[in-house]
Amino acid sequence: MRRNEILGLRWQDFDKKAATVSINRGLVAIDYEVHEIRGKTPRSRRRIDLDAATVGVLVAWREWQRAEQRAVGIESAGWIFTDGRGQPIHPHAILQAFERIARRAGVPVVIRLHELRHTHRTLLIAAGVSRW
Repeated sequence: MRRNEILGLRWQDFDKKAATVSINRGLVAIDYEVHEIRGKTPRSRRRIDLDAATVGVLVAWREWQRAEQRAVGIESAGWIFTDGRGQPIHPHAILQAFERIARRAGVPVVIRLHELRHTHRTLLIAAGVSRW
């Protein structure tokens, strides 16, 4: 998934029983202001299968997020990934966090965050996974 697609996920896009997420929108920053967009093409709107571990993580995340937001009186807007105010995470914050984590780990940032999805796909193909 692209960064903007991950940030654009809402809980209504997650189907626990079918173990899928539906990509319907993305979040982009224009002049540092966050905007919701639709995919560039009809193929951009798609369903992605999830493994059982990922479904488990998302279910636990939803429970934790609900509890945290209730504890501080935040009315949920339905985003899966939110900041401390319950708002969607700013796209630039993801890039900054990625670079900060790599620096702290002593790993040189020789690949851009966006390129990781291509690396992941290549590794899946090399492992014989025919559907991603």
